[in-house]
Parts: sequence; structure tokens; C-alpha cells
Amino acid sequence: MAYDAENVKELDVTTPTEGSSYIPELNNSDREIKRVIKNQFAVVSKSANYTLTSAESVVICTAGIQITLPSAGSVAGSGSTKHYWIKNSSSSTVTVVGSVDGESNPTISAGAAMHIFSDGSAWYKGILGKEAPIAHASSHVSGGSDSIKLDDLAAPDDNTDLNISTSAHGLCPKAPNDTGKFLRGDGTWAAPPSTPTGNNYVDHAFVTDPVFCPYDAHAGTISATQALTANRAYWIPFIPKFTFSIAALGVYITTGASAKHIQVGIYDATAAGKPNSRLKYVNLEADYVGGAIDLATEELTAGKVYYLAAWSDGAPSVRSVDAGNIPNILGHALESSSKLTGLYVDNISGGLPSDASGYTFNNSASGQPEAFFEI
Repeated sequence: MAYDAENVKELDVTTPTEGSSYIPELNNSDREIKRVIKNQFAVVSKSANYTLTSAESVVICTAGIQITLPSAGSVAGSGSTKHYWIKNSSSSTVTVVGSVDGESNPTISAGAAMHIFSDGSAWYKGILGKEAPIAHASSHVSGGSDSIKLDDLAAPDDNTDLNISTSAHGLCPKAPNDTGKFLRGDGTWAAPPSTPTGNNYVDHAFVTDPVFCPYDAHAGTISATQALTANRAYWIPFIPKFTFSIAALGVYITTGASAKHIQVGIYDATAAGKPNSRLKYVNLEADYVGGAIDLATEELTAGKVYYLAAWSDGAPSVRSVDAGNIPNILGHALESSSKLTGLYVDNISGGLPSDASGYTFNNSASGQPEAFFEI
């Protein structure tokens, strides 16, 4: 049997074709055998799209190219076969153009290889393409011989496949790049409610920490009730005797206002002693009777003038709470002719302003301390 690089043929040694003896015919057979062996193990390297021929068997792809298969019958015949080993040594995908094992245009991933052979009528995947992978998951888990750290894996796709949920552990959802949002218990990002609900209410009977309001110059009025005027902001001055931090702001509501709110805040003072910048504030629902309080942490410096402010979009009635031994905490705030003269500004919609320095203030003779802070 001889081979002419394309087709297998019988080698006739009974009828010499190159002379009158068998020797030339045997020499021709020897040449064909060497050619078959050369083609069987011929190695080529390709960096551009290429169509395979019978002259090579091993193809090394150095780029993400297309390797086109010849027709199965052109390189193998009945009783013979042709094998190709295609190695992808690039970092891109190599595409084999043709049908292999019924799969149209199979691909070879970076670093992988594919073995293909023909029976003369079709192309098939060999052992490299169909062998099942050896079970090795246990070697990659924690404590395994080849454990893989989470931070050594490739970056995941930009999707929610691995997100935490209420039914399964998972990864933190992608941050929304919004400092005004927080991660909720159901695994979603959300903005805090604009109006605190539920747990911002603490009945006065259960407020056990010391609570204070500006110094009460007229004894007995600290528990007097005052009806707030809608969209009016009130400021009451005070001076801390020593530096301390407040923990919460609140108000005691005696008559609620449906679907309305009360804001309580702390302001520092301008050089002239008037309300300046809002330092902290809380937003409380006014449809409630009892002590309403919410967290607000701020350090107050001894000797500085501050203002405790209140505002409502309705007209609830409020009062402060028993302040205890106030003189040990707060000093007299001199404003106009009365040490407890309060200030107010009407027609302020939307809540306590972040900057009050530009307002023209009205004096309030009563200076009623409507709100309190907790330390």
C-alpha cells in the first residue's frame, strides 16, 4: 500500500513501473512511507486564518483565528483516516470552521486543544475533545490541595446572580454610588425614609436618660402647653456650661396633627448671636400624643451660644419635659432684653433651614422651650 499525500493506493510490486526489477518499485514505496510519516507528524504554527491540508497534522494557533477543515473525504478514504491536533496557545478563542460530531464551528478556548479525525465521510472529536474532566472540586475548596481564594478569582459579571437574598447567603449587591442610600435587610439599597416612622416615638414615661431644655427663667412654665404655628420656625438660645454631647432631640406632643410633622434641631450662632447653621435635626411625625424622640449626636462646646429650634407644617400642641437640675448643665443666654427671649420666622416651608443667617427674626416674649435634647 502506498500514499501519495492525498490518497491511499495499493503498491504493486508484481509489475515494476520504474524498471525491470522490483528494486525501483520498493524504493518508491519507501519514499511514500517516509512521506506518510512526515505528514502524520507535521507541525505548523499559524497566526492568521488557515485552511487545513493533508500535509500537516499538528497546528499551533498563536492568535484567535479560524481554522477551516477540508472535506472529510479529501484527506481520508475508505479504510483510512486523517487526524488533526489543534492547540490554541493564544489568549483568545480559536474557531474550527466545519461540522465536528454534529457541532457546527466548535471553538477552542485559550490554552486548550482539540483532537479531530475523519473516517472519509465526516469529522469527529477525538479523546481531547470528548473526555470527561477528572473530578477535582474537592481540591479547590478550603483545605484542599489546590484551594482557590475568593479574591484570586476573576472579576464576576455585572449581574445579580450571586447577590444576597432573604432565602440564601450571597455577595453584597453592587453599591449604587449614592451616599444617601443604605443596605436594607431584604438585600436591596434604599434611601432612608424622609419621615421617621414607628421607632422614633418613645413615650415620655420610658425616657430614662437625662433630658434638658433651655433654662427656664419663669418657673412652672416648662410644662406649659404651646400650640405651634404652621410653617413657623422657633429658635430658643442657650449656652452650655461645659462641653458635652447630645444623643437625641425630641418634643412632647399633647395634641397631635394628622399627617403633619415636627422638626427639632440644634443651631450654632453667628458672631452677632443670631441663629446660624443647622448642626443636627430630626423629623418626627406629629400625629401622635406623647414623647417623640429620635437620635441626633452632636458635641456642644462650653461657653458658645446655641439655639434649640422647632418647626411644624401643622399646628400640634407641644411642651417640653421635666428638665431636672438645669443650672448644672445650661447657662443664661442673653438675647435682646430678656435672657429667654426666643426668635421666630414665619412662612418657612419644607422644614428647618440649613442656614438661618439670612433671616430677619421676630422676638417672642414668652420664649417657651417647646423641645428638649437628651444627653
